[in-house]
Amino acid sequence: MSANHQIALVGMACRFPGAQDIDTYWHNLINGVESLAALDKRPEEAGYIPVAAPLTQDIARFDAGFFGLSARDAALMDPQQRLFLECAWHALESAGVTPGKLTDTALFAGCSSSEYLRQCANDARFRDLAPSAFEQQITNDKDYLSSRIAWHLGLEGQAVNVQAACATSLVAVAEAVYALRSGRCRLAMAGACTLRFPQDEGYVSQQGMVFSTDGHCRPFSAEASGTVFGSGVGVVVMKRLEDALADGDEVIAVIEGVAVNNDGADKVSFTTTSLSGQQRLLREALTDAAMTPTSLRAIEAHGTGTLAGDPIEFSALESVFREYTDKTQFCTLGAVKANVGHLETAAGMAGFIKAALQIKYGWLTPQINVETLNPTVGWQGSPFEIIKTAEPWPEEDARRAIGVSAFGIGGTNAHVILSRPAKGENAKTAAIQRSLFSRVIPVSARSESALYRLLGYYKKMPVSHKGGSLAWSAQTGRMPMRYRCTLTPGSDGTLEIHDTITDIGRGRLNVVFQFPGQGSQFIGMARELMNDDPVFNQRLQHKIAVLREHVQLDITAMFDSAGDADLLNNTALTQPTLVAVEIALAELLMHYGVMPDMVIGHSVGEIAAAWAAGAFDSEQAVIFAAKRGALMAGLDSGRMLAVELSEAECQCWLSSDVALAAVNSDNSCVLSGSHTAIADCEKRIRRAGIRCKGLPVSHAFHSSMMEPVLASLRDCVPDIISSDRVQPVRFISALRAQEISDLHQLDADYWSNHARNAVHYHQALQQIPERGKTLFIEVGPGSTLTSLVTQLRQSHAKTTTVRTLRRRDDVQSEGALWVQALQKIWRAGVDILWARLWDQPGQRIALPLYPFDPEYWWMGDRILPKPSSTKTEPPSTSKLDPLAVRINQIWLDITGAAALSMHQDFYDAGGHSLMALRLLAVLEKQFGVAVSMSDFLQQPTPSGIQRCLQNSGVVEQNLTH
Repeated sequence: MSANHQIALVGMACRFPGAQDIDTYWHNLINGVESLAALDKRPEEAGYIPVAAPLTQDIARFDAGFFGLSARDAALMDPQQRLFLECAWHALESAGVTPGKLTDTALFAGCSSSEYLRQCANDARFRDLAPSAFEQQITNDKDYLSSRIAWHLGLEGQAVNVQAACATSLVAVAEAVYALRSGRCRLAMAGACTLRFPQDEGYVSQQGMVFSTDGHCRPFSAEASGTVFGSGVGVVVMKRLEDALADGDEVIAVIEGVAVNNDGADKVSFTTTSLSGQQRLLREALTDAAMTPTSLRAIEAHGTGTLAGDPIEFSALESVFREYTDKTQFCTLGAVKANVGHLETAAGMAGFIKAALQIKYGWLTPQINVETLNPTVGWQGSPFEIIKTAEPWPEEDARRAIGVSAFGIGGTNAHVILSRPAKGENAKTAAIQRSLFSRVIPVSARSESALYRLLGYYKKMPVSHKGGSLAWSAQTGRMPMRYRCTLTPGSDGTLEIHDTITDIGRGRLNVVFQFPGQGSQFIGMARELMNDDPVFNQRLQHKIAVLREHVQLDITAMFDSAGDADLLNNTALTQPTLVAVEIALAELLMHYGVMPDMVIGHSVGEIAAAWAAGAFDSEQAVIFAAKRGALMAGLDSGRMLAVELSEAECQCWLSSDVALAAVNSDNSCVLSGSHTAIADCEKRIRRAGIRCKGLPVSHAFHSSMMEPVLASLRDCVPDIISSDRVQPVRFISALRAQEISDLHQLDADYWSNHARNAVHYHQALQQIPERGKTLFIEVGPGSTLTSLVTQLRQSHAKTTTVRTLRRRDDVQSEGALWVQALQKIWRAGVDILWARLWDQPGQRIALPLYPFDPEYWWMGDRILPKPSSTKTEPPSTSKLDPLAVRINQIWLDITGAAALSMHQDFYDAGGHSLMALRLLAVLEKQFGVAVSMSDFLQQPTPSGIQRCLQNSGVVEQNLTH
């Protein structure tokens, strides 16, 4: 057997009668619950049975907004596809897989024929929407189930419909197994859905036919009289076993063997089943699994409870088993149709998930509705038994597998053999993993109400998982959404919200990296982060090695917390050290998914900013900083003084010996000059009652004292490596207080002026637009630049500031500050690549499933009552001009919901290309104006449409008709 033969079941989700989730389904099975519903209404019709097997949820409700569907599409779409979509999302969540761009994921799925539009065809809402034949087809025909799911979940592998009547879902499983074994995909999903309309309607039964005469399905019972049909959806997720173990997944069960065949012509009629066809099927499945029947602890039979079908199935099983063994009553026989009814295309999935749950929990569930065994079946001395109470399945039992059968009307048969994972197969994922983030649990949702419900589910979870498995699972197995917060375990072991809940909104987030200048460094900075994060350590060690090799400079003493503090006065060390730390820290942020849109640097920090913008590579940058620092270290020492004055107020304090070195805010500047000049200036400033503070620097940077080295500095400037293409990262110059789009301007003249002239940081910050959301990240030690942004934009609610390395006087450790920083960055709207923060994959555990926000989407009055209110009524148009009123009515007709405003984006409202074409066609018909798609896409809003029509010059005339 090849290494790829065994397939791991790693996720599953379901909606079955009596159960909206896997846990409830298992509770019902283990407790022998019959989930059929007795109905109140009893039509006076011969043979009418007031029993149904409906779903417990309101099938008219669906979270259309979550999947980006327009109101029109949501109302028209087959509810089977809607249910499957939500269930498929939950199945991926169960497997710890994030939807979005699953390049190597396949889907095999099927559903029953849609009755939805046929039963809604006479509804007024249907007539208002007036869907075209093509639109009805793509929203309801079962041909589009798999491609619909692939579109919304981002599945880029095979998306194939499977149709095999009642065997559909098990055939889908087999196809997924074949695809995985052959290497056609790395992840595979399989499932099926059946939805009966109406849900609460009984059926008419006739003796000897397939429908039960007493409202119960009784497989293998003497009282069996047929089946009860019901609704259900089930989806499972699979990987090759070796891949699942490598990924740290929980392996629920292992698929050892599959087989699919057809009865062919060897039977009495098209609708009957074939003994020989089932026998061939079982032999093929056992051969594929390399097993004998003695390895089977249970068989989950098709078991419809019909007088003809059950005995044939029993005979096929017994005859094949007897080809291998004479053992008796070693294999339990059951059929889940007794619990949930016959779910048609999803019937095999109900049995498959039941088998997987028995394997997972080590219990065999009772078979209900069997008072007396069917006397036409030879139970005595057979390999099979029926159990009526739940039984434990000890781990040491050599019988480690369960076989599952499904037979479709017409002759397609499928059988799947599942086994227990080998003992210890999941054990290697239980080792404690090393990560600073093992206590960080990110939680997000698409609505605020859903987030609060989800938080409630999380807070009920135990947090004593080894190796931070809860954190690992939450970080790597959930898609980040709009409303965000992080949870951490409190002192009492319960989960608590860290900081605040944030709404990142819909617009794009602008990320600005700020690189601090000299004076922020301290002895031992970044030492803790070097110990905590191997990636940061590797990046910083590379810079240390470059400096040692190319300029014979060893800066390692700067990272020794017990080192000599006098080293800070050696600018030949401090400048390259600071730039090396900042670039390594920026590389670390990028490694974890935090990419800058703009960069800005203060003084020497502008070298790191130029690197981030693409002007230099990292080696050029640190070598340049080292040569710059060495030149300046040879100058006479000087002083710098921070003063609480504006730039204008500083002018009277300046002289030939005192320069304005930096403008940091409206009332914060830095003066620079010789020791004598600055000391004298400081005395006079203090006497004037102005607050000031000396800075911990060795030289008078950005003053005339730099002039002796400017010529030599020009020779040290590296060549620009940036091409002429548009730069992906915008460079904001603190020297010029403006954006520099052509990085070739960062030439020798620039860096010569940069060392001598003032830093206009305050004005440079003002070049960063305040519109939209902006995240400022201080990439380096301290919080000076964070404070400057906060002072400048304190009234701007969409600005977030983050610092990443501690100040010299911080009580907080660097590791704690780094954890806090990445959490805040994530809550601001950056999608952190959490998995990279772990040295190896953690242990995957089950997390709470997403709580959808379903709304009413139904058209048929005869099926379900309409809601008390809807969201499809247009807003008041009393303040709109006639043209805007008509545009809004067309918008409502096309999208199915009124525009929230004249500026709502068409695609935010769930629009798509076909809908856009329909919109343009209606505009042309009503106004006689052919609006081009390119014009519409420039501003796809009601106001944009109005502009296009008004530009045509014929609108007013048409409005009078």
